[in-house]
Amino acid sequence: MANPNDAQSTDSKIIEQFSNDQIAELLRREKIKPMANLETFASGVRKAVEIYQRDRSEPNQNDQFKEIENLFKKARRLHEVQVELKKQKGYPSTRLTAEKIETYTAKAEVEAIALSLALSRLSSATINLLNERGRQRSEKIKLPSPDEARNPETHDDVCDRIFFLCTTGRRRELGRDRGGGKRSETVAIEYYAPKQTRNPAKREAEMTFIMWVQVAWTDATGSPPSLAASYERPGPFVRLIDTLFRWMDVEGASAVELINQLNSQRNRAIARKSNVP
Repeated sequence: MANPNDAQSTDSKIIEQFSNDQIAELLRREKIKPMANLETFASGVRKAVEIYQRDRSEPNQNDQFKEIENLFKKARRLHEVQVELKKQKGYPSTRLTAEKIETYTAKAEVEAIALSLALSRLSSATINLLNERGRQRSEKIKLPSPDEARNPETHDDVCDRIFFLCTTGRRRELGRDRGGGKRSETVAIEYYAPKQTRNPAKREAEMTFIMWVQVAWTDATGSPPSLAASYERPGPFVRLIDTLFRWMDVEGASAVELINQLNSQRNRAIARKSNVP
């Protein structure tokens, strides 16, 4: 995952591109009649872009699960190398032992770098989730820093903290029947992470963006844009969204499809509300 600081600098550059003059030129080019309050609309679009960039940077449930699983596995590999390194240091000093110590010391350094990178790439949502769990302990356990992961003197403590924060236990899983009623068994890790789902929310950030542009349009003109869209006759709002998507480098998103999907969600919500006694 990208460095949050890099994301913030990129987002600010994107938002700066949506000036009042550029929005006015966009409306003229797409043959959308001038708005009564262009400044209000342009400000609303910039707000929508800012919210979109924030939402897009947040991981979904599956992303968070993978982050936590990956962090645990990196810590486990470092721990396994550390165990073997300590074992070799406990043997009588020989040339072979010295060579093995050198080998495992180098391996530990490689695994420590991998763990440090995994820590530095965690999303803010995952960091907050794990640190919140640590705060529930009386001794207040906190995620280690990337620098701590690189320090050989703190490897054991780093791994112990990650093991606690990322897992809740282990469970036995039965494998395939090998015949004769015998089935293999494996031990699976139970992670302290959101449950994985087969259907993570798709295009939620894009639909939220459209909703905020609809709000900006309504505020600037006094009436909402068309809430339905057509491929055969794309109206001015559809053309506007398509262009804004191109400006933001949104790939594979259909303005028509998402506008209609958003409208369907809105209608379902209204229907549910009207059925409540």
